[in-house]
Amino acid sequence: MSTLYINGQSYPFESIKREGITLLKESEHTHQSSFQLIQDWLTDKQSFLFTTSGSTGTPKPIELNRSQLETSARGTIQALTLKAADHFLVCMNTSFIGGAMLIIRALLVDANITLKEPSSNPLKLIPDNHSYTFASFAPLQLFPIIQNVYSEKERLSRFKQILVGGGILDSQLEKEIAALPVKVFHTYGMTETVSHIALREIGKQETYTKIANVQLKTDNRGCLAICCAATNNEWVQTNDVVELLDSCSFIFLGRADDVINSGGIKIWPNKIEQIIRERLTTFATNVFVYGIPDAKLGQKLIAVIETSYESSLLPSLLKSEPNLTKYEVPKQYFTLPSFEYTPTGKINKAETLKMLGLQV
Repeated sequence: MSTLYINGQSYPFESIKREGITLLKESEHTHQSSFQLIQDWLTDKQSFLFTTSGSTGTPKPIELNRSQLETSARGTIQALTLKAADHFLVCMNTSFIGGAMLIIRALLVDANITLKEPSSNPLKLIPDNHSYTFASFAPLQLFPIIQNVYSEKERLSRFKQILVGGGILDSQLEKEIAALPVKVFHTYGMTETVSHIALREIGKQETYTKIANVQLKTDNRGCLAICCAATNNEWVQTNDVVELLDSCSFIFLGRADDVINSGGIKIWPNKIEQIIRERLTTFATNVFVYGIPDAKLGQKLIAVIETSYESSLLPSLLKSEPNLTKYEVPKQYFTLPSFEYTPTGKINKAETLKMLGLQV
């Protein structure tokens, strides 16, 4: 069996299987949930409890069985040809499905794992000559790494394959990622589908391609439905509007419940957010648009921007944007020095809007 590494301390999987969290030092108890997951898996536990991310509603508990988790993990192992020689860097919260599945994939191929405390820049304190080959990051973690002129960006380039999940990537960040000498895959999935069910290689693909043995279809709204062994062969209906190109691939358009109806015009937030990010790349760290109640329009389009700059400076930067129709230009701008985020690194829009005193 392989080994788990925490802060330079090594824990053979066989020892974790026998002794569990009693092996952990007092200073390493922040990794207790990861340690417990490894022991539970190695001792053939059959049922695992997770919580949904909470980015689209109140987080809720979901119970998944061992077979579902293993089926999902093996799909990724096959798609990316993961093997025992790989070294997994785990710097995500393993109480949620994204981080937990990293550990389970490593256990199934018997690869070494290094645990790092989740942070906004998890590569900041790792050595330049690290030997990690595989990792997964949230977009919120990748942004400061990519912005670094040398060290963290060079460390990122030493990986062989990287997964990025947990949110939409802006086009500038995608360009920076595509220039790296490493394969980076943007994932599509959720807790209900036991992590991702489709991947697209950044810089090479605009479409998501499903992993093996996944069925796809859309409902009358154009929203994606998913069925596979990881969902117990039951159809999981999403609120994600897609363009289904064939039985294997699709383009993600946005969430049906994110569509803003302003004065009878349907507005998709994704396009506007991408353009604002590109225009404000040196001014802002994040952005989202939202429809707030309005007596005349039904919903008024606003932009909420994470920046230290004054909101009065922003309209002039977007006034002459040729790729936005007059309906897609926000009617009002709000700024905050920092947004509220979920534990998985997604924007918590409801809590962020509450900080501004806006009605959700």
